[in-house]
Amino acid sequence: MKKAASAAVLLLSIAGAAHAQVDYVGSWIGANDFRRQIERSQDNRDVGKHPKREEADAVVTPVAASAEAEYLDAMRELRYEPSATVTRHVNASMASVLVGRPAEQPSSTTQLLEACFLQHPGFRRLLAAQVGGTRDVVFGALNAGVLQHRFRKRLESHGYSANNIADVSNAFLIDAWAVVNGRKVDQAVAFRGLRAELRRTLSGGQAPPQLSAETRQENTEALALLAMLVAAARHNARDPENQASLRAGVDDIGRRMGIELRQVALTEHGFVAR
Repeated sequence: MKKAASAAVLLLSIAGAAHAQVDYVGSWIGANDFRRQIERSQDNRDVGKHPKREEADAVVTPVAASAEAEYLDAMRELRYEPSATVTRHVNASMASVLVGRPAEQPSSTTQLLEACFLQHPGFRRLLAAQVGGTRDVVFGALNAGVLQHRFRKRLESHGYSANNIADVSNAFLIDAWAVVNGRKVDQAVAFRGLRAELRRTLSGGQAPPQLSAETRQENTEALALLAMLVAAARHNARDPENQASLRAGVDDIGRRMGIELRQVALTEHGFVAR
């Protein structure tokens, strides 16, 4: 089975050869500038083979305990304590981008969306229509917090956190793959597989990038809103033209993040080449 390069949103670079399974943390290693990560491709680092069953069942050793500590420390670095001010700024910027205006306080996520929407204006209009269409109505809907609450509950049901940029990135990639490929996903299997891959990477000592809490929150919350709007459009806009627009837009987002969603399969081991 060939392993595929996967990527995580926000600090993604285009993956290297499709022989290595790489989660988004691998694409973050050595990253100091978020925008440069999107604009300039970098090779990702192989995360290695999946552990054998007997290894997974082995008695915990000091080395294993150290690896677990590294994983927990890294996961704390990927979390943030939410700020209501930042949330309001995110909602305002997303509302503007969704109606074709520049973001008031752009983040890497909103910049990626602006580039995508220029190429796929129908995709932008489809997402905006899920929350009202006009800028004021869209902002009011985003600022109400209903979408964020539903997204948080969904992630918590899989042991993920909506305040962790890694968890939100992986959740979005699962949904994006399903939309682009027109497939149903075994959510439990997919969430477990990407979390296991993340654990292996972080346990191996690969440190997460040094991002400010504000940067983590801005991009995580914008991505969560995008995920919910895509899900709403998939459910509500069932005519062929809208579904084609949705697939094309999400596919373009994946490509800009560094993953060709049509060329990979989503398995219990994460993304693998078809």
